[in-house]
Amino acid sequence: MPSIPPPPPSPSHGPLSSRQQQQKLITTLGLNLTPMQTLLFAMSVGASAKHIFWILATSKEKMSASSAAVVAAFNFLINALNVLAFGLAAVNPTYYRSAPWNVYVGVALFVVGILVEPIAEVQRRNFKDDPRNEGKPYSGGLFALARSVNYGAYTTWRTGFALAAGGPVWAALVAAFFLRDFASRAVPTMEEYCSKRYGAQWEEVKRKVPYKLIPWVY
Repeated sequence: MPSIPPPPPSPSHGPLSSRQQQQKLITTLGLNLTPMQTLLFAMSVGASAKHIFWILATSKEKMSASSAAVVAAFNFLINALNVLAFGLAAVNPTYYRSAPWNVYVGVALFVVGILVEPIAEVQRRNFKDDPRNEGKPYSGGLFALARSVNYGAYTTWRTGFALAAGGPVWAALVAAFFLRDFASRAVPTMEEYCSKRYGAQWEEVKRKVPYKLIPWVY
């Protein structure tokens, strides 16, 4: 992650001492990262931890080495683009002087999405693990809000990450990419699979849970 020089001192607060400038460049992790860089690093670690948790704790499907490599490469690319977007945004000193609104909103979206996605999938896994529910579709817990609420949560935290890193324009591009992909590919595929497997039961789920991806929106 590129090192971003500290912003010029604010006239109203006087010039910064060399010690204050040094403190702005050194974080508690000892990686010579600024606070904003440390935040983005922590979000990258959180995203990786979420994926590892999914593989080890919630996924019931085996993943081949090639598929795992593709997923890892894709996530590396998205995170790298976030770093690039941050570097471009930080060229403007006013962006880096203090955390703007997009950082606070982005972090909030990231936290909500990164928690909702695994919680929803654990709820569904627990339902499926109960022998009494064999052959039944799941529409409880967070899945009562949207039939693919996990995909919606993924889009939410990806958008939050992008918003904190690069601002609203980059976040809008990221959100549009994932929303289009899920709405045109993943969700229709899942809906078709569930319709064939569960039949009338799935039609009842669709009546109970009218939203596909994002509660109260779509």
